Amino acid sequence: MCKIFEYPTKEDKIYIHSLIQYFAKGQISRQTYMDLVANVLEKYNVKKIHMNGYRIKLEKYEGINIIILEGNEIYDYCPSCRSTLYRYMIPSGTKL
Repeated sequence: MCKIFEYPTKEDKIYIHSLIQYFAKGQISRQTYMDLVANVLEKYNVKKIHMNGYRIKLEKYEGINIIILEGNEIYDYCPSCRSTLYRYMIPSGTKL
């Protein structure tokens, strides 16, 4: 009998989601965010994962990690109140 492991682990999902939030709030740079998320994906030897209703995809361009979030729309302002304090990630198809 084989044992099936969940990947990414719950801790890695929380970590990735935290990285997305830190980047959206401007607390870490874009490249730091992309490199740290890429480290998690590379740990599992995968190029994309599904989590929280969206896909995270890793691509490389001339040795640089590129993280693509699919299934979400990213705004430089709050779609409801138009605040520009943070960037906002809303699942595609969400009615505001």
